[in-house]
Amino acid sequence: MKTNRSFHFFLWAIAMLAMAHTSEAQWVQTNGPHNEILTYGGDVSCLASIGNKLFAGESGLLLSTDSGTSWTQVTGGLSGLGVGTLLVSGDKIFAGTMGGLFLSTDSGTTWNLMPVDTSVISVTSIAVSGRDLVVVSQSGFLSTTFFSTNNGLSWNVVDSELPPDVTCLAVIDGNIYAGTYDGVFLSNNNGANWTPTGTGPRYVRALAVNGGNLFAGTDNGMFLLNGNGGSWTEDTIGLPDSPIYALAANGQNLYAGTSGSGVFLSTNNGTSWSALPDSGLTYPYISALLINNGNLYAGTAGSGVFLSTDNGAHWTVHNPLTLITSHIYGVDTVGGSLFACTEAGLFVTTDSGASWTPDSNGMGAISISSVIASDGNLFAGTYSDGVFLSTNNGLHWTAVDSGFTYQGLSVKTLTQYAGVLYATTIGGLFVSTNNGTSWSNPAFRGQGVNANSFAIMGTNMIAGVQGDGGSQGGIYYSPDSGVDWSPVQDVPALSNVNALAVIGTSIYAGTSSDGVWLSTDNGLDWTEANGGLTDLNVTTLLVSGTNLFAGTSIGHIFLSSDSGTSWTSIGSGLRVNEEITSLAVKDSNLYAGTPDSGIWRHSLAPPPSAVAQTPATHPDVQCYPNPAMSSITIASSAGPLTILDPLGRSYEAKQTANTLDISSLPSGVYFVSDGHNRMKFVKE
Repeated sequence: MKTNRSFHFFLWAIAMLAMAHTSEAQWVQTNGPHNEILTYGGDVSCLASIGNKLFAGESGLLLSTDSGTSWTQVTGGLSGLGVGTLLVSGDKIFAGTMGGLFLSTDSGTTWNLMPVDTSVISVTSIAVSGRDLVVVSQSGFLSTTFFSTNNGLSWNVVDSELPPDVTCLAVIDGNIYAGTYDGVFLSNNNGANWTPTGTGPRYVRALAVNGGNLFAGTDNGMFLLNGNGGSWTEDTIGLPDSPIYALAANGQNLYAGTSGSGVFLSTNNGTSWSALPDSGLTYPYISALLINNGNLYAGTAGSGVFLSTDNGAHWTVHNPLTLITSHIYGVDTVGGSLFACTEAGLFVTTDSGASWTPDSNGMGAISISSVIASDGNLFAGTYSDGVFLSTNNGLHWTAVDSGFTYQGLSVKTLTQYAGVLYATTIGGLFVSTNNGTSWSNPAFRGQGVNANSFAIMGTNMIAGVQGDGGSQGGIYYSPDSGVDWSPVQDVPALSNVNALAVIGTSIYAGTSSDGVWLSTDNGLDWTEANGGLTDLNVTTLLVSGTNLFAGTSIGHIFLSSDSGTSWTSIGSGLRVNEEITSLAVKDSNLYAGTPDSGIWRHSLAPPPSAVAQTPATHPDVQCYPNPAMSSITIASSAGPLTILDPLGRSYEAKQTANTLDISSLPSGVYFVSDGHNRMKFVKE
């Protein structure tokens, strides 16, 4: 079940863990430092830069000093209650947060709370004109505007001439403009009084100044102000019927970020507009735009920050913290890769979670529940759009939902056995015998089959099903590959089975309140398997060899190496009271997915004293160009070089020195390996 994301982050000490057959180890959060900014789909509300420092505001503030390649959390006195707006004025940076207005005079190293008003709930807009400051604070649905004429030492409330719904501010030659739902208002006396400008724009979302001209982005298009307080001209030629939430100007170029249609460019002062290519810009809901050192940055309302170095022709995602606080529905090992199924798409890692790459082209930023491989293809189940198929290693995905009872079916789990695909959904069990081309619904029509609650043992199947109206929920058993199903009666909490797992002929059921139960006769009879299991709300189970892992609703993880007879806790160090949504094992590491803090990693390898230590002497693999059409050059001192796809299959490629001929490879996603490290590349 999806949980609400918390906007407060707690730092927890990482404890040394005792674990069966392993000595001590610790849990490490993958994919960067521990913070709640720029999440899997960070709702980036604002961007700002000073010198080579780039700031991004969301449920806190992040700093990048390398054009967005890496980010660190900004503290230094900043409350971290959510940054809604940023403004740079000279050597000063102002941050409007849910806890008031903050000022930094040392390029963001330290921050001080300004004495605007102790009753201020959040600051949403800031404007600076010389020594004069104007800020807008929000409390519920009403806003209050304050102004200061002494660099913020003291403040006054703006009179009632200004509407209580100010969304943005801008300054031209000492004149302050305020965008509101009722139009644009002007103050030429430091915010003491306000008058409406000419009629035209309403529901103003963004203001920008370019060459002395004022532009207003609204819910209904773009407008240009003719003179101070004069008339407005609508400049919407080429713009879509989408709200404009962000504006940025750079000489002759004026950029408009829309809600749902991406970024648009005008090179003639707003007279006409053209859509920028969406190459790489996988999320079209733009909430912030920034131009810095010739680069164009787009903050999105759902997928973090994107960067374009060629005026918007191409984009790359610049969220190294992509999965820090995302809602993880599944962690799946497919071939040689580890996939993360998240609330905003599919991601893949080849470096044990140090970095994650979006792998959702064709699906977009939708909730992915699971991913599997079958007959050389990849299949992804989604929580809103059925099943998708990739025939080129994840380079592109297409929907394969023919036969689903209604469009946008929510798929909870995908499983394959002997060439047959099984999809557990909110509308029952669906089956495809032709590689996803079509689907049928042979069982549990109209009933939800629980996520992680479907297991196959040859022709025997078992499923955890939700009750619906007059239909009974609980565990069901089929002896004939899903043709006939019968309810299993002898297990507690029949409608609260969260997970099923199989080891040999043993079936394990994880329940919401009664821990783990074991059946050795195809689900006919069940016994408790809870020795040492101190948390009985089990949300997920995982089998790895002869080991059985159990994750719980409050962040505990347990290991049993004796078929469930006894359990050892290995969950200490994870965030407290956070559900474990999924588990996976790859390369001697155990991975745990969570709703609010991404994916965590725990080493299952013996301690250093128990294994021979070989110093790492090989650098990471680097290859270029990427993407490539005919050849790639490898920067690596190790070898030999091999090419693999995400399913672990190897491909031959003629090698000349450190250059590989890839012209014969089908288009798709691949990895080049030097025997020690791997790097992902795309064959176009």
